[in-house]
Amino acid sequence: MVVGIDPARDWRLALAWAADEAQRRRLTLHLVVAVPPQHDTQHVDDTPHRTALRQAGAETLEEALDWARDRHPELGASSDLLGGTPAAVIGLLSREARMVVLGSRHLSRTAEFFSAGSLVVPVAAQADCPVVRVSMAMT
Repeated sequence: MVVGIDPARDWRLALAWAADEAQRRRLTLHLVVAVPPQHDTQHVDDTPHRTALRQAGAETLEEALDWARDRHPELGASSDLLGGTPAAVIGLLSREARMVVLGSRHLSRTAEFFSAGSLVVPVAAQADCPVVRVSMAMT
């Protein structure tokens, strides 16, 4: 089961759902952070920003992996920090997955379809397995 982890957002609800579901189905978790490629520009050096993204991603993955293992100690889990756009990376990983789990970014329905920040629609469009969006009910 592939779980997309976003270092800039709270990943705990989606990971809790995924860990519980993986435990019930006897699946392993594969936590993933995708770091977008450097911008190709001749005027700005994007290296420090990309380095910071990779560092934040690695730290978040370590914390998330520990958190999942604390929740279900017997659960098999691994993590990867991968380069590429999140939708493309997770879409490729779906080829080997039984399920993909993504957290909600609390976008409107329109933004869910048209926003560059949306992952659910582009991942679901190319995924070779079910894609689950976990969101907390807004009150």
